[in-house]
Amino acid sequence: MKRIGSIVIALLFILTAVYTLPSTYAADNRLRGDADRNGEVTLPDSTLIQYVLSEIEDYDLDEQAADVNGDETVDITDATLIQRYLVGFDNPYQIDEIIGYSDPTTPTTAAPTTAAPTTPTPTRDPYELPFIPSH
Repeated sequence: MKRIGSIVIALLFILTAVYTLPSTYAADNRLRGDADRNGEVTLPDSTLIQYVLSEIEDYDLDEQAADVNGDETVDITDATLIQRYLVGFDNPYQIDEIIGYSDPTTPTTAAPTTAAPTTPTPTRDPYELPFIPSH
């Protein structure tokens, strides 16, 4: 009987560890755009933001991760940026990258760096016809 009790306790300990490790990881290493904190940026993250904004129901939302553009407010723009990222459009806000990592051994401010001067690259009109020389 003691052996069965020990096995049950061991299984409970293992299950507790399995279910707590991902949540600890998610708390320290959140992804920008992962509003539901499941470890990946998916369409339900955008939908969750829309539900919260429409006040359909009170949902648990990671506001720091949901604020994709960093304007300190979660709005429809954030949901739209997640949708644009998911279909392959531009990603200027580093959606799906780690944010909010808290490591007490590293300094919170980065050392200033001097950027090398860049020369502007000319942009082409995507609708411009190619140059075809006449013969």
